[in-house]
Amino acid sequence: MVLHDLTSVSRYADHLLALYEGRLVAAGSPREVVAEALVRRLYGIDCTRVRDPVSGAPLLADLRRAGAGRRETGRRHSRA
Repeated sequence: MVLHDLTSVSRYADHLLALYEGRLVAAGSPREVVAEALVRRLYGIDCTRVRDPVSGAPLLADLRRAGAGRRETGRRHSRA
C-alpha cells in the first residue's frame, strides 16, 4: 500500500519506507522513520513531532500553520 498521509502511516503501519527522488532514504518502524529532519528533507516543511496520546504513534504538527495563526490575529488577550 502507498500512503502519503504520515498520520495514517504512523498509526497503522508496522514498517515503512521513505523514498526521495526514487531512492530509499529511510526504512523502519514509524517511531524510527517519522522525524522532523526527514519531513523537512522530503517535503520542505518545518514541523515538530509529538506522541499520539492514544496509540503512542508519532504525530507531526506543521509549524507553518501554528505560526500563521498567531500572526493573523496579532492581538493579545488579557483577563479582566
